Amino acid sequence: PVLFAIRSALELPVSYLFGVDVFICYARADAFGYVAQLAELLANRKLSVFIDQIGAPAGTTVPRPVLRSCRLARMLVVVGSERAQTSRAMDTELASFPRTRRPLVAIEVDGAIHSAIWAHRLPGVAVTHESLQALREGRPSDAVVQRVMGAARFTRRETVQTRAVVFTAVLTGPLLLTAALLGLRVWSAATQLQEIELQAAET
Repeated sequence: PVLFAIRSALELPVSYLFGVDVFICYARADAFGYVAQLAELLANRKLSVFIDQIGAPAGTTVPRPVLRSCRLARMLVVVGSERAQTSRAMDTELASFPRTRRPLVAIEVDGAIHSAIWAHRLPGVAVTHESLQALREGRPSDAVVQRVMGAARFTRRETVQTRAVVFTAVLTGPLLLTAALLGLRVWSAATQLQEIELQAAET
């Protein structure tokens, strides 16, 4: 747990610099059309979205590039459909997503989340409800889109602030280093001069 917390803290600024805005965790078996449309709606609103369009075959591990994208994403959206309830891949993705200062949006279809094998990974997460008809027709509701966009506004503020800090550090870092080296040289010269004066006084 300690190592995971340290890695999460280190990955946070990296996420705001290089991660996608939204990683969508879902089951391809019954939610691909819905998720594809949701991704398009979010992309039209200037959000970068990652969805695993290939999917890991049953019984295999989730590819490392997918988990890396999940870890570095600024927000996780999980679509809890019927076929998602027993998805080990979704459980792995949820386990890899750091919750430190990053929002997680849970979309529940027809009460599926409560009996999912990964439900314990969503403690205290507010659920946004979606109809089974919307899932089958691939039509995300306005409430779902607005919920994701609301969370995205928070991450965008964090991204701007983090990038400003990094940009400032890049600009001021060399100046601070130069000042430190100059100060060290002045201190060394002053120390040498003091030693010379003490030696002269002794003679």
